[in-house]
Amino acid sequence: MTPKHPRRDLSRLLVARTLTAAIATASFAEMLFFAVVVASHNGGSLPPSVIGALAINFAVPVLGGTVAFLVGHYTLRVINTLTVIGIVVTLPVWHPLLLAPAAGSAPDLMSEFGLPWIALSSAPLAVAAVLAWDARPGWIVLLGASLIKPSLILATALPALTVFAAFDAVLALLSSALLGGLALALLASSRRLDSAASAAAMLTAQNASEQARHSSRDQANALVHDDILSTLLFGAANDPLLRESVAAGARSALGQIEALSTPTTGDHGVTIMEFVGKARRITLHLDPSARFVAVGRGAAELPAGVATAFYAALTQSLTNSVTHAGSQPGAGFTPGTRQVTRTVTVMTQFETIEMRVQDDGRGFDAAQVPSDRLGIAVGIVARMRSVPGGDAGTASRPGFGTTVTLRWTPPTSTALHDGEDSPATGAAHSTYDFRAPQARRVGIFFITTQMVPVLICLGHTSHPLASIIALVAIFLAMLCVTHGRHRRPGQFRTVLVVSWVLASSSMVFLLDPDPAEPLYEVWFLLANACVLLALAFLQRARAAILGLAIMCCVVLVGSVVNSSGLHVGIALLIQPVLVFCLAAVCAAPLGRMQGRINGLRSSERAVLSQTTFARTHGEQRRLQAVEIRALAGDMLAVLGAGNPLTTDQVTRCIALEGHLRDRARGDRLVAGPLIGAAWRARVRGVDVLLLDDSRGQRMPSDDLDRIRLWMSEQLSLAQDGSFTGRLLPPGRSERATAVCQQESGTIRRVYRSEHAARGTPELDAERMPNTT
Repeated sequence: MTPKHPRRDLSRLLVARTLTAAIATASFAEMLFFAVVVASHNGGSLPPSVIGALAINFAVPVLGGTVAFLVGHYTLRVINTLTVIGIVVTLPVWHPLLLAPAAGSAPDLMSEFGLPWIALSSAPLAVAAVLAWDARPGWIVLLGASLIKPSLILATALPALTVFAAFDAVLALLSSALLGGLALALLASSRRLDSAASAAAMLTAQNASEQARHSSRDQANALVHDDILSTLLFGAANDPLLRESVAAGARSALGQIEALSTPTTGDHGVTIMEFVGKARRITLHLDPSARFVAVGRGAAELPAGVATAFYAALTQSLTNSVTHAGSQPGAGFTPGTRQVTRTVTVMTQFETIEMRVQDDGRGFDAAQVPSDRLGIAVGIVARMRSVPGGDAGTASRPGFGTTVTLRWTPPTSTALHDGEDSPATGAAHSTYDFRAPQARRVGIFFITTQMVPVLICLGHTSHPLASIIALVAIFLAMLCVTHGRHRRPGQFRTVLVVSWVLASSSMVFLLDPDPAEPLYEVWFLLANACVLLALAFLQRARAAILGLAIMCCVVLVGSVVNSSGLHVGIALLIQPVLVFCLAAVCAAPLGRMQGRINGLRSSERAVLSQTTFARTHGEQRRLQAVEIRALAGDMLAVLGAGNPLTTDQVTRCIALEGHLRDRARGDRLVAGPLIGAAWRARVRGVDVLLLDDSRGQRMPSDDLDRIRLWMSEQLSLAQDGSFTGRLLPPGRSERATAVCQQESGTIRRVYRSEHAARGTPELDAERMPNTT
């Protein structure tokens, strides 16, 4: 059964649902505000046309927001498309009603309430257009709506409002661009996150499949090393004294092959007490004088496959120690020998299990261990690494004994520490990248739009210097926000941003307290709120909120100082505070939910890894068992019968033992014509040894084919003695060697890298003999 991959569009769907719900919230607030304002200027009643406009404008987004978290992408697009259509269709009717609900009341309405609600009315249109049609069509709708609004104002209001209409267009465009750009940035970030999550899921499945293939191969190699090779080797001796044990070993090996091909129905686990008890029995069976220690408390149980790997690696470690540790001269003793002391320690800590096998024997130099020795590489290291989360290592020095460390940690407990966000910490990592191309364009557009209110103020206000200073401060603040290699600004840059915002806000002290002065002279307050909002999205939310609070205090104090009145300061702050809060309220739960999604994805990838590993591992185990059965099944059946072997059977037994040994040591050499050449040589009585010393390093397949062909030709020349073919690591002039030891002497032939380039390796190799 194919495992179910994590949903690829989870983050994007979350962003679309959250923004749709935010549109519903903003639309509902605007509906109430508009109804109260219009009703208060019409004696507490609303004209039917206004009620109809309210219903068309706000019914769809409000109803859509109530079901946003229950529907998919297509339904969300339909909801936001209807929202955009409703707002655009009612524009010609809506604004005349607002500007002139009663004869001659337009100037009073605008002078008393200003236009924060007119600018904000473009916010739902901005976000809905982006959600409905993505970037380019959304921007077209935004620009069109921003041009229609001032045109309607000019057509329905007094001629004196010409400058005001232009300024309203700038505010509407700025608000729309800010929230539309934010929506675009969130959608782009969510797409990148979904793409990264999909790639991570694919990579997880690939890694799990590769690990399963390696694991099954290691298990098959361990089976060959632990059971089959020794059975074939002793069986080839054809010794009547060993015949019964050889037969038992052959039957046991056939059972192991059958178990390897049998699908596992579930791993019920082994308790720690059972695991420690069996490890103790294995230790004392192989060395009754060994010391066994179990310490720590942790996991209640471990998988049965992991326990089996521990048992096999422990057996191999103790066998190596008993066989090779030997006797060591003891300090303070008379010349002679002393008993080697062995200690097996099992340590459990949380879910990690570690086993150490130590002795104080003669030790060894790892660099001097022949590459054809399989006890450590296959019986210990590969055996432990054949299970997910397993590992092994060996430490030894001549004269200082040997320590073998076996360790297992559940892979699911390490998944969150490999660069993943945990559910608890996922929200702390920002998913917004303000250095992405879309965000840069929004930033450039933001700075450019600030030039329009400055130009208006230069010709229509008595304090143009205040606008110029505010523009410079806003530019420097935005530069500090977007500058730097890291997403999160440092403390110094954060302080600079807040300082420039406060410097811009302090321009309210220079305003003329004349009530007739247009309120658009404080355009920079909305721009400051946008800068602080960008700072909040870059993981400096506390500094942004503190900056907003200080800005509000500065504006209120400035309004009192210049005798404008506290109510004027409050009116000036409505728009920037609402914009900041609206965006922040949308972003805060989004970040928390994104953290939960990251944690969910981590769990899904862990499950995907486990299911993929289990499926691939079972398939590969079956294939390995089929291959081993095809190679050794008949000979093991003959040995299992306990009958004497014929001369031909002894020869085939020796050849088969060498061939199976090549599987573990020869790796890429065991392919093509070299397999047949090695088998025929062994039948002739040649002791063949194939070694791949470049295991794990890539090599062109054509070079491998040429080397195998060349080595098979060299092997065909050997009639007796021994033959060692070795594949050397890439990056050196010698790519492979063939050493043939015969009664007449030792001949060493070298395959060099330039031979493959010329395409005549066999001739060049024959020209370069090295006879000792």
